[in-house]
Parts: sequence; structure tokens; C-alpha cells
Amino acid sequence: MTIAIYTDPHGTEHTTLPHTYGSTTNITEAWALNHGWTKTTREVPDPPPPPHRYSKLRLHRALDAAGIWDTIWHALTDAQRTYWTEAQELADDDPEFSVALATLREAVARGDIRLPTGVDIESILAEAEI
Repeated sequence: MTIAIYTDPHGTEHTTLPHTYGSTTNITEAWALNHGWTKTTREVPDPPPPPHRYSKLRLHRALDAAGIWDTIWHALTDAQRTYWTEAQELADDDPEFSVALATLREAVARGDIRLPTGVDIESILAEAEI
């Protein structure tokens, strides 16, 4: 991603022009460039995508519809059950949820948890995404 960098006459870099500079207000790019400012561009990495957030209710319903909610609930540790009970929502950038999700994916891959035909973890998560 390319961003504009404005350098004021004192050598300080800015990513936006100020609203006021000295006693001048409503600074425009044309004004700044005519008064000693310079404009360059810089490549910066794209920001990371926002985390996926999931509704607990939707996730519970999707897992229940797949017939695996009871299996998952009984496989949770006490700490994970407490987390599930106390969390307002679930997000894949939350370490607790990430560990539980990885454990679920591994259990499905090993065959410890069997999903109905045509149902996979990603489709369940898609149903629960906020």
C-alpha cells in the first residue's frame, strides 16, 4: 500500500496535513507545497485483516445441528468451559479460542469427532460469524 508523506519546512514527517500551521488555517496541499513542504510516497505493508468474530449462540446452534455439541462440551477443560461461559463473543485472535479451535480441528482430522456428510469446521464457523 502506498501512503503520502508530507515533510514540513522543519523536516518533520506527517502522514496528513495539519488543519493549522503557524497562523494559517485550512491548510491545503497546494498551500503546503508552496510554503516549503514536500510530498513523497512510501510503501507500507497492508494492515492485517481484522479477526473473525463469532456469535456464541450461533456457534452453539451450528455445533448442535451437526450433532457434536455434547461431545465438544464434555471434551472441554474446566478452564475452557469457564471461558465459554464468560466470553461475550469469540474471536480467532483470542488465544483461548484459537487453542480450542485448533484442538477441534485436530480431533476431526484424527476421526475422534465425526461430522455429518457435507459439514466441516469452516462451514460451521461461517454460520456463526458476526
